[in-house]
Amino acid sequence: MVVFVLGIAGSGKSTFIEENYKNWNVVNVKDEQDKYVFLDYDNIMQSYIDTRDKLIKVIKNGENVVLEHTLLRAERREMYISAVKALGVPIEVFYLNKSLETLLANNEKRNTLDKNYTESSLKYQEIPTLSEGFSKITILDDSQNSIVQ
Repeated sequence: MVVFVLGIAGSGKSTFIEENYKNWNVVNVKDEQDKYVFLDYDNIMQSYIDTRDKLIKVIKNGENVVLEHTLLRAERREMYISAVKALGVPIEVFYLNKSLETLLANNEKRNTLDKNYTESSLKYQEIPTLSEGFSKITILDDSQNSIVQ
C-alpha cells in the first residue's frame, strides 16, 4: 500500500506519520535534499527525482510505504502519481491543511522558515483532488477534523 502525507512545512506531517504509520517505510524528500549544499532549482528537481526513484524501489520490494512531502502544487505531484500508478498501486492521501497560526507556531518551535515563506506557501497550495489519480483523499484541519473524498 502507498500513502502520501502532504502539507506545508510545519503542518505536522512527521508527527502524523509517527502516530499512524510507525512500522512503515517512510520516503522523505528532505532526506534527498540534505545531500546538497545549495538547494537551487536544479538540485530541488533532482531531489524530487531521487525521492520518486526511492519510492518506486520500496514499492517494487512489496513493502508498505509512506511518502512524506510538501507537494503543494498538482504539477509537482504528477511525477509521483504517474510512477506509482504505472505499477498498478492505488494511492491514499492525507493532506494536512493547517491554519497560518498553526504553521507559524510549529515552524517557530522548530526554528525553521520565516513568516513570509509560510504565508506565501498558503497562497500556492492546491488541495489534492481525486481527478489527479488518487484513490482516496483525507484532508485534516487543525482540530484533526477530516474531509474524505
